[in-house]
Amino acid sequence: MIDLSKNEGIYLFSGPTDLRKSIDGLLMIIQESFSLSDMRNKIFMFSNKHKNRLKIIEIDIDGIWLYQKRLTKDKFRWPKVEYGKMSLSKDELNYLLMGMDITQIHLPIDIKHTY
Repeated sequence: MIDLSKNEGIYLFSGPTDLRKSIDGLLMIIQESFSLSDMRNKIFMFSNKHKNRLKIIEIDIDGIWLYQKRLTKDKFRWPKVEYGKMSLSKDELNYLLMGMDITQIHLPIDIKHTY
């Protein structure tokens, strides 16, 4: 499972992504969408249009991890964001991966939009 203890940022792309893309294709989307000087210790999440598959890119100190999950039944409760991307807390990431609607959960930290 993803080690969130060393993570400095979790970013979610709310729109559908072509998940046939490999690590390099997803990294291009990340570089075009964010102006981050340092992408290390960050997590980036993508979903397909049916919301039954997701890919997570985790960039650590010495490499890049690619995680993928496909649901056989049901869908991820992927939030809709006007600007297409948002940052998440560690709790929100865990709730989303458990299938919960994070927009309906009252957490101590609000969802922060990334512009």
